[in-house]
Amino acid sequence: MDLLTMDDLRKLISHRGLPAISIYMPAIHAGMETRQNHIRFKNLIHEAEQNLSLRGFAQSGIREILTPGYRILNDPFFWLHQSDGLAVFISPGFSSYYRLPVPFREKAVVGPSFHVKPLVSFLSEEGRYFLLVLSQKSIRLFEGSHYGLSQIKLHNVPPNLSEALAYDAVERSLQLHSPVGLREGSAVHAPVYHSHDGLDDVKEQLFRFFRMVDRGVHTALKEERAPMLLAGVEYILPIYREANTYLHLLDEKLTGNFDRMNPEELHQCAWPALQPFFSQGREDAVDQYRQYSATPRALKDLRRIVPAAYNARVESLFIAAGSELWGAFRAESGTVELHSTPSTESEDLVDFSAVHTLLNRGSVFVLDPERMPDDSAMAAVLRF
Repeated sequence: MDLLTMDDLRKLISHRGLPAISIYMPAIHAGMETRQNHIRFKNLIHEAEQNLSLRGFAQSGIREILTPGYRILNDPFFWLHQSDGLAVFISPGFSSYYRLPVPFREKAVVGPSFHVKPLVSFLSEEGRYFLLVLSQKSIRLFEGSHYGLSQIKLHNVPPNLSEALAYDAVERSLQLHSPVGLREGSAVHAPVYHSHDGLDDVKEQLFRFFRMVDRGVHTALKEERAPMLLAGVEYILPIYREANTYLHLLDEKLTGNFDRMNPEELHQCAWPALQPFFSQGREDAVDQYRQYSATPRALKDLRRIVPAAYNARVESLFIAAGSELWGAFRAESGTVELHSTPSTESEDLVDFSAVHTLLNRGSVFVLDPERMPDDSAMAAVLRF
């Protein structure tokens, strides 16, 4: 699984220039049916080839542009490690891919910019979470949605308590034998080390271990805002909370020994605990919209929502599932043009609003049309 961050989304959005090729597909990550992944991707690469040909690109140029795609296609190791969905982005001088816990619909799009709409629901506030499974024997971090879980690789984190203590002992030895401190003015300050009874106590050992884990989690998640759920035996979870610096750690927890559970089993345990959290967040946001419905802070006019999202004024954005509204936003004037049918200058303004709301740290909720807080394809609550 590959972690898709807001920084990644910014890079995809900021990339401009024909051709920008976006390929989405569902993937199977277990059993004999995994062979379908390779066939499906091969067909989508062929579809991209045809699309480029229709746009006037020569065959030799097409082969060169799609080289990263052919490289993926012919890499048997790549196809052994899949999640529920695959998103691939290719343009001259640029390529990236993301194996994500979302079964995307098959699609190959060629345009002047990357097609990111399928990523919006995945990156929205509703249903995306992290699960950190803790024990003395192993540490596992997962990213999940209501579809399932996929593991995130933690870098520079000891795999278990024993290795963490060995690493910590080396670090302490290096510190204790390092040259005496730094000179400040005329005084020389030596490092001061405190010791106390019980340094080798299990709780102290776990705390030091979890500080290392927390640094690895912090590096992996960076600016993420999705909630994180802890899972582990009862006595270690409070110790991790003391070491934790991730701002969106939930009070809810899963208690028990989860070392032998696979991602599917973990998701079955985690999702029932998380559903009320996500449902409440959605309902609170809808209630807030209704509270402000008679004030300027609540919007349902597309022409006002689009510039507000672009200018970081949207706190919560509600989108009717499946809605598309084509047009163009002129940032210089702040005006919105609506087009009856898509053209080469059109973009989906629902997609545009959702992406910019997410990039500006707002919340996006994709709702069934009948659950929208107002009779419109989009509605928004402004920050001010």
